Amino acid sequence: NTFQLLHEILVMEDPIQVERVKFVFETENGLLALMHHSNHVDSSRCYQCVKFLVTLAQKCPAAKEYFKENSHHWSWAVQWLQKKMSEHYWTPQSNVSNETSTGKTFQRTISAQDTLAYATALLNEKEQSGSSNGSESSPANENGERRLQQGSESPMMIGELRSDLDDVDP
Repeated sequence: NTFQLLHEILVMEDPIQVERVKFVFETENGLLALMHHSNHVDSSRCYQCVKFLVTLAQKCPAAKEYFKENSHHWSWAVQWLQKKMSEHYWTPQSNVSNETSTGKTFQRTISAQDTLAYATALLNEKEQSGSSNGSESSPANENGERRLQQGSESPMMIGELRSDLDDVDP
């Protein structure tokens, strides 16, 4: 699928790897723009983009460093996911999946909890390292909230790459 192909392109280690990551996320039609557009109209799509970001950060040290240094670009998405996780009813035995569902509505799942925990840990890791690049004073969202508590434990692997990306709709 598209996310799997994109992942393979972004993990290639060469002198322009970081530029590719930046291009894919920051351009006018990049994944950050897609996330901003879809968080209200297609929350499942926005979640898939957040999960892709998390999976990429787990598998690609250059991307992880980029996301840590530029957390001000995507920290709102973690807060959005926290809100979605808190407002949707969840049953552990549910067979619903945000990755394979054709619906546009986000469903709270164990995978989404894991994604939120890793994304939160990645944001907190940046804050703990003290590498602000001048962005520490930038608000993370409209309310200016910066600190995220849930999932502040060490980052965890969210399954194998195949299972993380094969089920994500392009």
